[in-house]
Amino acid sequence: MNIRYRKTLIATGSFILLCVTLSLFAQQIQKKEQKAKNLKVLPADISHEDLDTQMDFFCASLKVKCGYCHANSLTRPGKLDFAADSASRHKEDARRMIEMTYSLNEKYFGIGKNEHMSKQAVNCYTCHRGEEAPMFGFDSIAARPH
Repeated sequence: MNIRYRKTLIATGSFILLCVTLSLFAQQIQKKEQKAKNLKVLPADISHEDLDTQMDFFCASLKVKCGYCHANSLTRPGKLDFAADSASRHKEDARRMIEMTYSLNEKYFGIGKNEHMSKQAVNCYTCHRGEEAPMFGFDSIAARPH
């Protein structure tokens, strides 16, 4: 292999590696800069990863998908507008339930709001057990088929 060809190959490979590295770095910075909008109960400084984890937990606890609480985007067909308050009551119900679990955890278990991501004695799954309607309570009992 001639030296000129080898140098060109090394330079091209180095350039490609640099481009890939810079692209990955830019994506990491973009993810860190993404701030959630319209958070009324969850912490405003919650990381994108923690927010995704929390939302995944909500979905699993109620065995629902994101569209259960979140509105369809008016500008991007087939996508959800996570910041918009949907016409359905579910998002507001979820906010009230989050506040309720914060209150129960603080009052009965001494877990403060700043610890909600790392410690929870009471959470969505406590009552929902993978069901859309809570397993306990008068509203859920009345709503269930007999």
